[in-house]
Amino acid sequence: MRKILLTIVAILICTNIFSQQNTTKSRIAYIRKAYSEYKIDDNGNSKHTYEKQETDLSYEYYNPILNLDEYYKTYNSDEDDNYGYQKTITRYYENNVLRLAKMYGYLDNSYSIDAQSAECYYDADGLYFLYVVDSKTPVYQDNVDFEFSTTEYRYYFDQDGKCIRLLKKDYGGPYGDIEAISKAANNVEIPYVENDPILTEIKTLLEKHPTAQ
Repeated sequence: MRKILLTIVAILICTNIFSQQNTTKSRIAYIRKAYSEYKIDDNGNSKHTYEKQETDLSYEYYNPILNLDEYYKTYNSDEDDNYGYQKTITRYYENNVLRLAKMYGYLDNSYSIDAQSAECYYDADGLYFLYVVDSKTPVYQDNVDFEFSTTEYRYYFDQDGKCIRLLKKDYGGPYGDIEAISKAANNVEIPYVENDPILTEIKTLLEKHPTAQ
């Protein structure tokens, strides 16, 4: 009798694990399809027509990964125009429904550009995908020997807002080889931790600067 009970318990556990795996795979497939449907490409093109609302936050430098505030205060001033920075939040609505919020910030020190961007995708249940990029590139595109670096994060969320998958991609090298290096880089799945600092910073920024929509 005991062996039968243990067998039943083992079957139930395996069934539950299998069900969870299928649910996760199905959710990720949905997210990828929705992302492809609602994304805006590098040229500003999209399958949908959006109403855009932009907020300029250049005096509150957005940076979820690196703390550049002190760097800016140290090396930039009203008298020194060799340094520049920008921070914006742009929200995209379709029929008064928020589909996407994009954040972008950069620091230009006349030699390199430290930039951070985040794209938050929403459906009826809330945030379902977050794509974050942190990069360091040369100011002048012909500086092929410049050692660039890029880190990308991809967050996948279930319908309750729980992160079910987190991918990280790191790559870098001579800027002249950026295309080949970026294509060869692979995503690596990493564990999600509660109160993730990147996600927390982005959510805080969006809550701090709500839209008038």
